Amino acid sequence: MLEKVIDSCKYVMNNSKYVTINYDKLNEFITTIDCKGLKHWLSNNTYNIFDLGIENIINFILIFDSIDYSFWGTPKWTIDTELGEKDGSDALLYAMLKFIKDRNLEDLYDINYEEFKLMLKGNVEIPFIKERYETLNKTSKIVKEKMNGNFYGYIYSISSDTELFEIIINNFSSFKDEREYDGKTIYFYKLAQLLTSDILHLREQMEKIKVDYSHLVRMCRLQNTTDFESIRNN
Repeated sequence: MLEKVIDSCKYVMNNSKYVTINYDKLNEFITTIDCKGLKHWLSNNTYNIFDLGIENIINFILIFDSIDYSFWGTPKWTIDTELGEKDGSDALLYAMLKFIKDRNLEDLYDINYEEFKLMLKGNVEIPFIKERYETLNKTSKIVKEKMNGNFYGYIYSISSDTELFEIIINNFSSFKDEREYDGKTIYFYKLAQLLTSDILHLREQMEKIKVDYSHLVRMCRLQNTTDFESIRNN
């Protein structure tokens, strides 16, 4: 399935009618990016998330990543914290972690709509609040009914990005982001890729197990001009 993402993106790039890519400028820009010292965002133990333990973190990250999207709005949705004002994905993470630390993860699975709105209360209503709540409900229901209430236990034996990605896509429709373009199905799957990456990085760091996210890396990195030429010519 990961290969389908690459192939469908190539199709759009080669057949778009109103947008083109300046490959020379893109390649020039890439050379200015310094990736030395970059770490996965969870490596910093953001908001002391590691205090939850690996099982609870992964069960939490499934819910968080499923609704971590589209924060556009005027004015921008923000929340006040003891660390200052937060917005976007950072604010969502803070609010959800605070909720489960004040209560527990099971309460997040069973949260009602009024509690959900209160958890995410800010200067304005977070965009797509109803859609986010519906997604949380659907995801939680699948975990409880199909995975014995424990997503971590369900994927415990998986350490490959391709296998984990397939499990996410095949079980949770909210991660199955597809669109039609010029008669062809285009596969985005951004949130599914992020969740796969988050889980494997967490397990690698906290459980010290060997994981394989080489297919995700291949998707996220075009290394040189030859790669661009390949995309143009295929």
